[in-house]
Amino acid sequence: AAAAEAETSSYPSSLVPSTLRILILSILLLLSLPSCLYLCRQLSNPTFLSTSLVQYTPTLLHDAFHYMFPITELTASYNIITNFVSNKTLLHDMICHLGFVTFHIQMGLGHIGIAFLTSEQRRKNMLIRMDVDNNEKDDDDNNNDEGKKKKKKGDSSGKGGVSGEKKPKRNTRADRIERSLRALREAEEELDFVGLGNASVASPFTSRKTSVRCCKDILQQGRCTLVTMIQIYKILGVQCLVNALVLTKLHQKGVKQGDRQLTAVGVVVSVLFLFVTRGKPLPRLSPHKPPSSVMNTETLLSMAVQFGVHFAAIMAVTFISDVYVDPYDPSIVPDGPFHPNTLNTATFLVTVLATINAFLVNYRGRPFMEDLKDNKLLFKSIQGCYLVLFMCASEVFPPLNQLLQLSPLPTSGPPVFDSSEGVGGSGGHDDFDILHDSLLRAVSLIGFRTMLCVIMCLDTALVTVAEKGVRSLLES
Repeated sequence: AAAAEAETSSYPSSLVPSTLRILILSILLLLSLPSCLYLCRQLSNPTFLSTSLVQYTPTLLHDAFHYMFPITELTASYNIITNFVSNKTLLHDMICHLGFVTFHIQMGLGHIGIAFLTSEQRRKNMLIRMDVDNNEKDDDDNNNDEGKKKKKKGDSSGKGGVSGEKKPKRNTRADRIERSLRALREAEEELDFVGLGNASVASPFTSRKTSVRCCKDILQQGRCTLVTMIQIYKILGVQCLVNALVLTKLHQKGVKQGDRQLTAVGVVVSVLFLFVTRGKPLPRLSPHKPPSSVMNTETLLSMAVQFGVHFAAIMAVTFISDVYVDPYDPSIVPDGPFHPNTLNTATFLVTVLATINAFLVNYRGRPFMEDLKDNKLLFKSIQGCYLVLFMCASEVFPPLNQLLQLSPLPTSGPPVFDSSEGVGGSGGHDDFDILHDSLLRAVSLIGFRTMLCVIMCLDTALVTVAEKGVRSLLES
């Protein structure tokens, strides 16, 4: 504990991460994505490298680039590859993807790894230095005590001191460092036997205050942490089930998801998880006890009910979107390029809505932590996500749909490609024909966009009511 406190106090307050700094870094990272993608596309274009870059680059800078980077070798490799690849567009897309992953992902992960290793080595050096300083003091004290004892023994024996005995060998710096490393290894082995929560149990009894307020603080913060972890597990569970269902339905039709779509969802989910962990405990300790484990009746039943509501919404959207997919589209192949269509766009919007709803309904709030409205960052972020989703569904701002690789939603009734395909390509009648026909009639009556917005609103309302019903049922 002393070493951790010394390490924490050694860092200046400017290095402590704040929410505003994390927000600014997230925005800069989001803005750097399209710029890095544009740069990779330009660099993967041979026309740009051979004509534009040479024409507008000074000779000195051009020679410096050739000296610093293996441009000649890369050009020769590209010329060799073009002899075996007939589809130049696919080759350029793959080179662009490789450059984007290298510059924007691998380099960032490399910097993070180096920073982690540096901080870990700094921590070990600090522990070793503290242990060496303590050993030097102990050695000085032991030498003084041994000298006094030997002097007293020589005086009592009357033989003129301890001249006949060997002088104690003084410890060198290498020996002290070796003992420090050995003690550090023994301490790390002992830490493996320490159970989770032991520090929280022992910390109130090591407080120097005369009140029992520290015990109350430990209970409040422990309950807040427990509830936060349970709701994170619930969000992850519902999100994994929804993603598995959507990917299965898309794979059956050969439809894929876009890179920009997955990137946008990943950034939004990571920011929302960050804001979920910013929840604070209430000042008053509640008499009710939180769930003691993730595997309890309330958590499992809540996840099952939420997934049931999302399952119905996803199946309904799949039914009304499936008829707009042309079965003879050449892009619907396992390894083909991505082309947005109505099924991809509609399922993407419903999947993101289910993810946002999971954050909304699973936030516990009182009586263990502050309410959702008090967590301003999370509350405002969820509102912004809802606004962006319904803007995309209603197509009031087409550039936003183009940025997320969303196709224009249909404005006419369901088309008919081939009577042999059956309704939605099912190849015959089944138990879902009545429901399918009812949904298609509703689409023909009110339009595809309105029907999609209605399904999204019903999903949000039903999952909220279902979660409140499960809580009230089990609490009563």
